[in-house]
Amino acid sequence: MGQTLHAQLRNEQEAKEEFAVHKFAGTLYHATKNKTAPNGIKNISSFKRSKDFRDRIVEADVIVYDLMNTEFEEVDFVIKTLQTCGF
Repeated sequence: MGQTLHAQLRNEQEAKEEFAVHKFAGTLYHATKNKTAPNGIKNISSFKRSKDFRDRIVEADVIVYDLMNTEFEEVDFVIKTLQTCGF
């Protein structure tokens, strides 16, 4: 599902200004064998309670999680980060 959303949200051809181009980052489910970023994904972060991971969450326009395959701790951290930042 994440790759389908990514494909639908890409806007390089429509964006008139560089700042308007959607940027994508993500984490991979720990059991995923392919640890390379899918086409169009700028980087992949490992979940850890760090300032870098928190900054990536706050910078995101859209956050998508596969709740069936994500650790509760990571989703909880993301929700609490957004709550404490006033979102």
